[in-house]
Amino acid sequence: MVETLVDSRITQLRKDFTCAARKAKIDPTLTQDAKEKKKTYQSNVKRAKVAHWRTFLENAKKNDVWTAHQFTKKRLGVMVPGGHAHVSASSLNKSIMQHFFPPNPGLIALQPAAFVRLERKDEVDATEVSQALQKSSNNSAPGPDQVPYGVWKGIHTVNHHVIPKLINHLLS
Repeated sequence: MVETLVDSRITQLRKDFTCAARKAKIDPTLTQDAKEKKKTYQSNVKRAKVAHWRTFLENAKKNDVWTAHQFTKKRLGVMVPGGHAHVSASSLNKSIMQHFFPPNPGLIALQPAAFVRLERKDEVDATEVSQALQKSSNNSAPGPDQVPYGVWKGIHTVNHHVIPKLINHLLS
């Protein structure tokens, strides 16, 4: 019964605080009132937690030791390898890659394929690119490169040789 009274009091304080916060957004003169209600709400929540913990410990049985241990155990946030030692994004990236994909000493290095000139019949031309871009919508989600189709269409409109050269170079 006592817990429901505490719960309803905290619920009412939360409602009062959120209502005051909304009013303070509209009328900045009410900001101080909202801050006071927030402080009251947070202090009551803190007191309720302390009271609940005290009650739990007073009524704890032998099997509750594990539960108490779980409550008191320090919880660490999810951290990447190396913690906060990274000063740049590139060092963080390198650390993550080394952690999840360690170097394999038995790996045989593959030679890159030789550059082969495409035959004329195998090359992509501007009309093929135009046909493909016409089928795509400017409003659809971008592909894996995160470049919207409208940008590709704009590039192709300005210079219709750019995209075919890119594609042909990749195919080579």
